[in-house]
Amino acid sequence: MPQPVNSGDAEPRYRVLSTWSRIRERAPILVGFVGLVIVLSVLSPYFLTVSNWLTLITQTSMMAIVALGETLVILTGGIDLSSGPVVGLVGMLSAGLLVRNHQPVILVLVIGLLIGAVVGLINGLSVTRLRMAPFIVTLATGAMA
Repeated sequence: MPQPVNSGDAEPRYRVLSTWSRIRERAPILVGFVGLVIVLSVLSPYFLTVSNWLTLITQTSMMAIVALGETLVILTGGIDLSSGPVVGLVGMLSAGLLVRNHQPVILVLVIGLLIGAVVGLINGLSVTRLRMAPFIVTLATGAMA
């Protein structure tokens, strides 16, 4: 465990050791990512194209938003197993409204947000007012979605 760094009389080597220990902890992730990029760029000539990277960023951004919400739930000591299925449900309903019913995008966005909010409200009220276990409530909601 690195020593705390005081602004006054702390030795600079503690700060350097702390920084190097953090870099060492994260190095395997960076090496794995760089290795994956190298392998995939060798296997496919399309991997390093701008359109492919935009597609990757677009597709992972949705999961990043869900992961951020799930992180907040876990940090507060809860658990939510229904976030993935609810995102899938909202995505399928939104796609159906857009493609089959030719609804405006703004309307579909509002409907999707409302569906997610209603499911979240049902989960929240079930846990707080009915005193049901969050694990069971969100597992059941995920199974229904």
